[in-house]
Amino acid sequence: MMSILSQIYKKYGKEAVTSSEDVLDIIVPDRRKNQISKIILIGGSEKYRGAIIISGLAALRNGMHGALLIAPEKVCAIANNSLTAGFITLAIDEGAEKLSEEIREIIKKWDTRILIGPGIDKNEKTLNRVLELMKFILTQNIPMVVDANAIEIMIETKLIHKLKNKKIVMTPNDKEFIMLCGSLNLKVPKDFFERIQLSVKIAKKLGIVLCVKGRRDIITDGKNLKITYAGEPVMSTAGCGDVLAGLITSFMAETDDLFKAATAGTFISGRAGDIAFSKKGYSFVAQDLLDGIIEFSKMAATQTTIDEISLSKYTFKEKDFEI
Repeated sequence: MMSILSQIYKKYGKEAVTSSEDVLDIIVPDRRKNQISKIILIGGSEKYRGAIIISGLAALRNGMHGALLIAPEKVCAIANNSLTAGFITLAIDEGAEKLSEEIREIIKKWDTRILIGPGIDKNEKTLNRVLELMKFILTQNIPMVVDANAIEIMIETKLIHKLKNKKIVMTPNDKEFIMLCGSLNLKVPKDFFERIQLSVKIAKKLGIVLCVKGRRDIITDGKNLKITYAGEPVMSTAGCGDVLAGLITSFMAETDDLFKAATAGTFISGRAGDIAFSKKGYSFVAQDLLDGIIEFSKMAATQTTIDEISLSKYTFKEKDFEI
């Protein structure tokens, strides 16, 4: 019986498995503020205050010079008290159901990339405001990462069917992927290779970049495919998906190729997890990924080759490349 890795190689080629090259052709060591688009992070709630903040910290650790955080006042207060000068905050009136003109003008005026979803709570007012916000961003054709409850809102309101030719990266976990497939009258297969093929089909149909999170992440725009074998099982812990979303958004600020941005973000997230797990073991928490990003970025900044050899002690051998 052919292994899953052999099936991937046969149909998509060996380049379908992510490597350091997917990062090095995007990262520019001497990045400057005026060379990178701004990013806006939208999320957070009374219940989930830390999610959008850790997304922002991941983006900052990955080289962003600053990020505008649009969130409820209590979330903004935590960001302002984090001793991280990289956050600019704009508090949302939680009682308001409509977007403020200030938010609209900022989104229209900035050359920006947007992340929406981490920490959003799905109450009625939030749902209406988030839906209005996503519709507005789509009309502006601004590159956007859609994560967490923002995915569910897109599915439940059928906005998911209006994304063709929009600049969207969607990052569903298992539950959200099942919801996504259900909205398209598709069933999620148990076989991983069939899951890969289904992901390619969905990305092509919707006209988006899909980053399906799991033990092995699937990244596809319906034409191209990448599978990442970096990462550890403990990365299913709360907050790791928020880190990934922040990393992808930061790379979108450096390249117009959303598929490349999603691939690079996923690879670094996995490698950061490998590094963090090697030091923390099963006491690993999502914040430890930030230190892993630092280790990884040091190698990039000094032009060190970030390859399978230099990270061999964190690397899966080919015989382990199974699901």
